Amino acid sequence: MSVHRPRHLVALFTGGAALILSACTDGNGEDGVTTTAPPPETVTVTVAPTAPATVTTTTTTTAATPPAATSTPPLAGGCGSTNFLSEFTEPVVLFCDGSWARAGQAQTDHVTLFRFGDGQWRAHPADGRSPVTEYLCYDEQTLRAAGAPEELVGQVSLCGTAEQGDPR
Repeated sequence: MSVHRPRHLVALFTGGAALILSACTDGNGEDGVTTTAPPPETVTVTVAPTAPATVTTTTTTTAATPPAATSTPPLAGGCGSTNFLSEFTEPVVLFCDGSWARAGQAQTDHVTLFRFGDGQWRAHPADGRSPVTEYLCYDEQTLRAAGAPEELVGQVSLCGTAEQGDPR
């Protein structure tokens, strides 16, 4: 049995199909279907090193040329005990005003008078020894002429005094 379909139905199906397909194009014959892709994913990859890395750094230092040696030594010396380590292993400072100092070895009777000059502490020479104790003694007039402060003059053994065994 043969089935005849009316021509107008075939034309209707063909026209409908053409209409539907034309909606999917942009008129230039190109596909007008728009697809939306998901946003790109961010992927972090951590790679463990297989061998220790070696970094080489090169540093170049340019030093400024110091000015000509016109600096003057300090006018006053430090009064801390470490300033007298060249003379004593455990220094104790008994007097210090930055120009004059009296320092000695801890727990001994080894005591010396110092003057600060040319940027360093230097032992001030004694004028003699006490005839009784054999401690260093200093001439009072010599100390005063050298500018020793009164407080220091009162602390040192003075040569030629009654306490030194000299009846003067």
